[in-house]
Amino acid sequence: MAMKLTRFAQLKGHRVFHDFTWPKALCDFAKFNLIYGWNGSGKTTLSNLFRAIERGTSVTEGDVQFTIGGATVRGAEIANHPVLPQVKVFNPDFVKESVFKTGELLNPIFYVGKENIEKQQKLETLKSESNSVTTARGDLQKEATKASKALNDFYASKAKLIKEGLRSAGKHKYHNYERPMFIATADDLLKLDEVARQKKRLTDEQRDEFHAKKDAKQKDPLAKPNLVLPSFEKAVDTVAGLMRRTVVSATITELVDDPLTSEWVKTGLSLHVSAEGHAPRCRFCDQPLSDERVRVLEGHFNDQYEKLLDDLASADAMLADLEKGIDSTDLPGKAALCEHLALGYEVAISRLREESRKVREGAEVLRRAVSHKRAAPFQGIDIAPYLAEIDIPDRTSMEAARSEILKVLEVHNAEASDFEALKGAARQALEEDYVADSLDVLVTLRAAVDALKAQDKELSDKLDALAESARALDVDSTGHELPAKELNAELASYLGRRDLQFEDKGKGYAVTRSGIVAENLSEGEKTAIAFLYFLKSLKDKDFDLANGIVVIDDPISSLDANAIFSAFGFMRERTRGVGQLFVLTHNFTFFRQVKNWLHYMNQDLKQDEHKARMYMLTTCNETGCRTALLEELDPLLRKHDTEYNYLFKRVAAKSKEGRPVNLEDNYGAPNVARRLLESFLSFRFPSKAGKLRRQLEMVNVDAGIRARIIRFVHTYSHDGRVAEPEHDLSVLAETPAVMREILRLIRFEDPEHYKEMTGLIKFDPLAGEAAEGAEDAPATPIESAQPTTLPEPSSIT
Repeated sequence: MAMKLTRFAQLKGHRVFHDFTWPKALCDFAKFNLIYGWNGSGKTTLSNLFRAIERGTSVTEGDVQFTIGGATVRGAEIANHPVLPQVKVFNPDFVKESVFKTGELLNPIFYVGKENIEKQQKLETLKSESNSVTTARGDLQKEATKASKALNDFYASKAKLIKEGLRSAGKHKYHNYERPMFIATADDLLKLDEVARQKKRLTDEQRDEFHAKKDAKQKDPLAKPNLVLPSFEKAVDTVAGLMRRTVVSATITELVDDPLTSEWVKTGLSLHVSAEGHAPRCRFCDQPLSDERVRVLEGHFNDQYEKLLDDLASADAMLADLEKGIDSTDLPGKAALCEHLALGYEVAISRLREESRKVREGAEVLRRAVSHKRAAPFQGIDIAPYLAEIDIPDRTSMEAARSEILKVLEVHNAEASDFEALKGAARQALEEDYVADSLDVLVTLRAAVDALKAQDKELSDKLDALAESARALDVDSTGHELPAKELNAELASYLGRRDLQFEDKGKGYAVTRSGIVAENLSEGEKTAIAFLYFLKSLKDKDFDLANGIVVIDDPISSLDANAIFSAFGFMRERTRGVGQLFVLTHNFTFFRQVKNWLHYMNQDLKQDEHKARMYMLTTCNETGCRTALLEELDPLLRKHDTEYNYLFKRVAAKSKEGRPVNLEDNYGAPNVARRLLESFLSFRFPSKAGKLRRQLEMVNVDAGIRARIIRFVHTYSHDGRVAEPEHDLSVLAETPAVMREILRLIRFEDPEHYKEMTGLIKFDPLAGEAAEGAEDAPATPIESAQPTTLPEPSSIT
């Protein structure tokens, strides 16, 4: 079923249509439609709107809305609208753009040959299969679009993740990390073998370390500390040996058994004995001190004893140093190190300090043991109870902590010396880790896209093969030679001569004159050729006439009366079976032919049924701008075969108006007045037809009035066309007065005719005025109360 355009729902801000909305009282377009309007009323604008549908070109100027097939179609959405009817438009643009471009051929018109029905059926089968493949390919391309979008979204999300994760101070590529960078890195990783790719993956610890590196701030190199580790095991061995040692001598039992007294006596002996000898008396009890007693005491406190005491003193001094712990005073604080090294550094220092605590506490216990041994030099003492109190320092742990500290400082100094390179390496390692983690998903997404592309390529190749087969059949079963022959016969009939011909050039038609490519064609010849070619193209196999819309805009430009009748005949014949037809014209002769044809179509229909409808385009002035309106055809134009009645009605209506608020309201008035006068006076004075001034001179009219009328109609009308004036608009203020003078002229010249006309339009604008020629009338038949004294323009003929 044909999709019909039922109305121009809205035309706002589009060329001459400033604010048009389809009136509620105006009937929708029918199958056949006639639109009458003078030049400048908007016909070309309407035909160009149809051409926009024909070409699938959006209308962006203003707000344009069509009602097609019961749905609203916005002009701005035409290019993307899924379903629109086929349209063919004939108008001046078709003549200029499609037919007569310099050096170009007319597109060939193809018919299906009657003898090739079987081939045509095969062609239809191929087309059906092609449509099925096209549908399948369309569905596949939708899937491919989704798959490509999923892949592109994946690229974008991963690139964004890397950009946000690796953004940090300094100049580097990750500030502007985009999809191409992610794709390049992924492609590089995919070139590696599986083992090499797995090496790009980071552990959580490595990932944390590289994040710390890429966020690190520049640090200064640090001096290497002098970390000396105490030999606690050696101290234990030394003290253990001293604890086991005893003094072999002539011992005095009571001193051996009483270490305190022994220490007291030893101290006293040193006070009584010197290099010169010993004191004769005891300085404590003042008793004589014999040589024998001194000898016995010195035998008790011999060299072994002294040596033991000296060794114990040395051991105590050694242990006193150990009590200070490990010297870590020259170790730098963690704030001086690269941030990512601080944690390991702190752990190593903590371990070192823990072992230092054990050294200090152990040294304290050992010093206590040494003190006990000093008091009992003649007795062996078991060190085990003392060792049981000690948490023995771990030499291995101390050395490991020391090595870790020195290693961290070494790494710090290396990184401080090559800071930016290491940050870049950290970022790259993190990037490759991110990308490597995404490769499995990436490979899956790419495989899906590639598979769909391969399927699409298969379908595309299949479509190409079907198209080639269809083309071969199409060329074999269709031809454009017959349309060329028919066009030549029609052109000869149309023009009444055979010098102009359509010559088949294989890829198109050339228009020739007497066998030579035609140049300098007249406007009438161009119109005839273009119109016949257009009508013939309606039978082209690529246009579905029964469901299409045909628009014909003034096909009679520069044609004589006979050619106008021929144009109408060809149009009527070629549009039989059309889905919908629109004819737009300003030529009244052509309008009358089409009007009678459409009127005949409606004769056998019921009153409320219409196969054909007739409209007219008019203009009015709104806010200083001329704007077009689409209305029902005026009854005077619909019922009568002359435009004269309608022109009389327009002049009569203008004669009743007062001075217009906007002088532009009367733009069309001079043209209407001229056409009415020419029609009336040509009938009255046929010998002077075409010479308006001479005709007016034959009417007994006051010279001033004559000059006023002639100047008015000649200054503001041009060759029967409505056009905007380029002269002093103030003269338009005379419109009502001039219109009344024209009506007085008609009434004076033919009173009976005037009476019939006012009866037809159902009002008399001169009612109440005495008819000229009455007994009390002035000597001159028509006399203005204040005659205009404007000089006659020299252009008046």
